[in-house]
Amino acid sequence: EAAVGKTLEEPVAALLCDAQASVGDVREARKAIEAFKSKWPKSDHLAQVWLADGKSHMHEGKRLKRAPGQAASAPPNEQQKASYREAIARFDTLLKSFPGHPAGVDALLNKSALQVEVDDISGAEATALRLAEEHPSSKQAPRALSNVARRALAAEDYAGAERLYQAIV
Repeated sequence: EAAVGKTLEEPVAALLCDAQASVGDVREARKAIEAFKSKWPKSDHLAQVWLADGKSHMHEGKRLKRAPGQAASAPPNEQQKASYREAIARFDTLLKSFPGHPAGVDALLNKSALQVEVDDISGAEATALRLAEEHPSSKQAPRALSNVARRALAAEDYAGAERLYQAIV
């Protein structure tokens, strides 16, 4: 039984990192992520942990308060954008270090969404198209493309929106 527990410790710890980050428990997720990276620096589960690291920064950005009296739909403030850029950097690390890993799908989806938030629409388009090219059967590819297309439409970039919607069909 002790051997089974030891065998499961590493994958369970990786899942815990992701679960904590996914629900927005940023402080606990970051502790678990750092502990995981320290204990298992060569783990087969590091891609999932890098995804969790990116998610923790993404959630931190979402939670940072906007200016008092500012609408929820207001653009992100500089603190939020800084957290989003940190998240993008974590997703990039995952994508570079673990090409082809299934966690890359979520990393690309989240990266594209955050690029929209920091007003990097051309980067968001490139990321969404990369997701569609590298993972054509993924349900996340049309979602990423349509998210960026909606932003392009809102910015009256009709040619960009058309390109993105065409990539879906």
